[in-house]
Amino acid sequence: MQRGTIDAVQSDDDSIAAPVDISAFGACFPFASRYSLDVPVLFYHYGLKEIWQEAYAEVKGVTWLSDGAWDPCNFATVEPIRTIADLKGKRIFTFPTGGRFLKRFGVVPVTLPWEDIEVAMQTGEFDGIAWSGVTEVYTAGWADVTKYYLTNNISGAWAGSCFANSDTWAALPQHLKTLFPLSMDSSHYYRQHWYWWGEAHCRTTGGKLELTTIPDEEWSNRFPILCRRREKVSLFAHANRYAIPRQLLTQRGEDPPCLTQLKPTCVMSKP
Repeated sequence: MQRGTIDAVQSDDDSIAAPVDISAFGACFPFASRYSLDVPVLFYHYGLKEIWQEAYAEVKGVTWLSDGAWDPCNFATVEPIRTIADLKGKRIFTFPTGGRFLKRFGVVPVTLPWEDIEVAMQTGEFDGIAWSGVTEVYTAGWADVTKYYLTNNISGAWAGSCFANSDTWAALPQHLKTLFPLSMDSSHYYRQHWYWWGEAHCRTTGGKLELTTIPDEEWSNRFPILCRRREKVSLFAHANRYAIPRQLLTQRGEDPPCLTQLKPTCVMSKP
């Protein structure tokens, strides 16, 4: 896209190894959102839109256009996962940053082109997939090569963006620059309810996967960082409006930036 071979891309920063300092925050981790609506709220009401625009302004030939949410990230596996210990040694297809996190629990992250995953599962190269929610597990054919679906997710929503070649975008007439964002918004909206529907529909009527769950007490005790992140993300629904400094978002360390470190820039008025 930078070279102009194609005009636009929809993906996440992590999967495409975007050359920006916020790339780890694409895909499904480390925000650990509870629900898909967390993603547009973070972007369009709490300052992430401006951070992404600033980051991609530093990349020659790329214009960041929009961000939206897709499905959660759960495990679909050949063998059942009922405890954290069951994850140890499992070869799991997942995205880069999530894989680095899961290593601490003994997961062996593996990467292949998306279109090769079904065959790799059939040949026994993988033990499972942690790439999507149950909707994509069914639509991608992965429900035919796995047997179990873990209801505990490491994130409630994928976060991904639309990008364009800067020269191509600049050459568009203004009416198309208005129309294309409307099309992106329509896509984001459809995916919000389609994936949400799919989680319920495929779990209850899919018929191909047995559901398993790691008990809450074990999940929260062994995933304390993840659970703290979810608590902080959920506070957005009840907090003042915050502006997130880019240097805080991209700081290195075990735990991500939290709301207690941020200062409100204005107070949202009551209805």
